[in-house]
Amino acid sequence: MKNKVLIISTIMFLIISLLPISVLAANITSAQVTMTASKTEFIPGETVEYTVSVKNLDADRGIAGFGAVIEYDPNVLELDTTAQGCANWENASIGGSSKKFATTRNKDASGSAYSQNNEDIVKIKFTVKEVSSETTANVGLKSIELSNGALYRLSKIDANAITIKPKTVSEDPGTDSPTQPGDSEEPSNPTEGNKPSDSNSTGNTNNAGSTGTVNGGSNNNSGNSGSTSTNGSKTTKTGSTITRLPHSGISIYLAIPMGIAMMVMVIMLAKIKLVNKKIKKQFEDIENK
Repeated sequence: MKNKVLIISTIMFLIISLLPISVLAANITSAQVTMTASKTEFIPGETVEYTVSVKNLDADRGIAGFGAVIEYDPNVLELDTTAQGCANWENASIGGSSKKFATTRNKDASGSAYSQNNEDIVKIKFTVKEVSSETTANVGLKSIELSNGALYRLSKIDANAITIKPKTVSEDPGTDSPTQPGDSEEPSNPTEGNKPSDSNSTGNTNNAGSTGTVNGGSNNNSGNSGSTSTNGSKTTKTGSTITRLPHSGISIYLAIPMGIAMMVMVIMLAKIKLVNKKIKKQFEDIENK
């Protein structure tokens, strides 16, 4: 009887001692880690953000820890020193020379500290540096470790490649555009040397086209927009543009003295005529005597 009790006690002890081991044991059979850029084309000065995620996870309890080493080209990308944790994952500092980081998961609303499947873990950011020509940049992770008490390792993954294009220098809006062949600049105030060579007459003037020529009496205007000419003020109107031409003919400052001179001449002629008439009468009186 004592032997039976001893045997049963021994078996129960072994079962109890093995029970915690079976509960705490964990295993990760398979997992897929991805690293995706926010877009595919960048210019210097922009920020590239990569999201690291776990998918297709086959683990007893999920995962609660993640770590990796970042690979990138430091000639075209500048790495942010902090990996930003997603959802319930902690932020992680990135080693200066090793570029290694590690993060753990906090408990979620259900009280679980383990990620079961298809979850974003961290976001890794880079600043794009200046480039002289279009460049392709590659980023990846190596020495990847997933943990839930047991470790699951992946050697390396690569993110989708991104294209970096140099900045284009925009043209200065204040720069004058070059003169096109055939373009010509017309003077705003033409002189006698560059007036239109239309045929002019002393009495009437015929103006063809959209530009009128000033000369003498009446004007006949024909053309698309028409023209208006005024002999006194020397003004030519073409469409909506009025061009003042140089004065020609007798100035008003000469007309007044000439008018006065003419009046004096008329008066003098009248006096001479009157004198001649008196003289003639005197001769007639002498002859009659």
